[in-house]
Amino acid sequence: MMNILKLIIFLSLFIFYHSGSFSTENIEIKIKINDQIITNFDLEKEKKYLMALNPNLKNLKKDLQEKIAKDSIAKEMIKKNELAKYFKLDGEDTIISQFIKNFHTNLGIQNENDFEIYLNGFGWTLDEVKKKIKIEVLWNQLIFDRFIKQVKINELELKKKIDKSEKKLFRTLYELSEIVFQIEKGKTFDDTVNLINKSIKEIGFENTANLYSISDSSKIGGKIGWVDENNLSTALFNSLNNTEVGAHTSALNLNSKFIILKLSDIKKEKKIINKEKELASLIKSEQNRQLDNFSKIFFDKIKINVKIYEY
Repeated sequence: MMNILKLIIFLSLFIFYHSGSFSTENIEIKIKINDQIITNFDLEKEKKYLMALNPNLKNLKKDLQEKIAKDSIAKEMIKKNELAKYFKLDGEDTIISQFIKNFHTNLGIQNENDFEIYLNGFGWTLDEVKKKIKIEVLWNQLIFDRFIKQVKINELELKKKIDKSEKKLFRTLYELSEIVFQIEKGKTFDDTVNLINKSIKEIGFENTANLYSISDSSKIGGKIGWVDENNLSTALFNSLNNTEVGAHTSALNLNSKFIILKLSDIKKEKKIINKEKELASLIKSEQNRQLDNFSKIFFDKIKINVKIYEY
């Protein structure tokens, strides 16, 4: 029975990788998610993808690389299976091009052709990456459709925030990365924070984000880019003002989760006030924050019914 299973997996891999160099003896089943099998070849390919997004991963020990790849591929498969209930996952989607541009820009790659060459160096094609990005885009659409009516925006408070900042001639922007985490059952807050801080010292903030952060930004080392001071809560703003460039904040409460921010840089820009645009930006930021929270809650809910076996 196992030989037949190996043969089936081998034929699938042969088609997928377009290579005759594999043998059934090399195939190892690493994870089973419900009735779907993930092999060592799947994990190796996922590792290369994650290294393309965060080159620092290559400095990690192989067991940590494999853990990160397992978590990443399992999370994607759970999302994909849920999305298949609501969307057609095959076919072209023009909206993906906008996300591809953001994707390679964050990596410092200016155009799509150079991005494709870069991906090829890690054994990935642009079309394969587009399929992965499409899963994230459709997941965000699903979360929006299900939860947008539950989002509550206090426009009066946001307008007060704009009025207060209007007196400033310059606005401050922070270049940030994040580690978002929860306290697992049987563990304490102190145990978790100590573990993460120890990891940051040993393997760096970006690799620790890959390893422990539950945010989607974990795949790119927790990087979230430049954030306007107006888009920060009072607690985050105050904490960042007491943090030196290159350092990270202490763990801060984020509803049912916690966040640690790394401050990579600070810059000031001359403020040009357009209250209408400023309000729209703040509303969008708050909406995204709440939807992100709903996303994590919904994912945890569907994951409960998923059977995951590791071998």
